Amino acid sequence: KSKTLLVDADLRRGVLHNSFNCPKKPGLTNFLTGVVPLESILSETYVPNLTLITCGSLLPNPSELLGSDRMKRFIDGVSKRFDFIIFDTPPLMAASDAVIISTLVDGIAVLIRAGMTNRNDVSQKLELFNNIQTNVLGVILNCAGVEIAHEGYSYYRY
Repeated sequence: KSKTLLVDADLRRGVLHNSFNCPKKPGLTNFLTGVVPLESILSETYVPNLTLITCGSLLPNPSELLGSDRMKRFIDGVSKRFDFIIFDTPPLMAASDAVIISTLVDGIAVLIRAGMTNRNDVSQKLELFNNIQTNVLGVILNCAGVEIAHEGYSYYRY
């Protein structure tokens, strides 16, 4: 069984603690600022083999924290304990945090919300990854209904 770590790296408006009914603090920011040890921010979830790290206290300099040497050491440390590590970052349109983290991880997947995300904006933001050393694994279309999945052809539509 693979052990997976989900990290709420949206240090501006993280909400994963709500989804898993965990306390927001202490979390990633509290660890990165040296306030607490790693063990105190690992939260077991109701999903088997899934551990959560919440965002923690909101701080004024999230991009600096995410690009810090301590963040690199954090990733190295948790990589030895977990088979998969998923970082949930702020939207590309809102901050450069995803770009910063992309340089520290094996690969990224970009989520696009159907009917909400502008194609030209996404295309422009994806170009940011061309100029840095990162591996874009793909794009995930989220919240797509049947009408989008079958656009142009459907067995049921005449």
